[in-house]
Amino acid sequence: MKVLLALFLVSSSAFAKDCSSDFSCSYGQKCVKDSYQIDGTCMNVVNSFGNREFAPPELKSIGPKMETGCYTDSQCKYDEKCFKNNNYSSSGTCVKR
Repeated sequence: MKVLLALFLVSSSAFAKDCSSDFSCSYGQKCVKDSYQIDGTCMNVVNSFGNREFAPPELKSIGPKMETGCYTDSQCKYDEKCFKNNNYSSSGTCVKR
């Protein structure tokens, strides 16, 4: 089952928490980074049905995100959007709407 990242409650900067890895987020959240960036935003993890899942932090979240992600919403599934941490990023991560 593919794990997706949720964009609810953290889309507003008042709720968003900056992170450098999963270890700097609350348990069950992931640090979502733009490609080749070392800082990101903590987001909740959900399954394909939108139900929250609690996964432990991953060691691979430390350091910059080295793979490319999405560039536009059309590259994501129908119920996802391409989330970019800032307007200067060329690629982002598909997250649940």
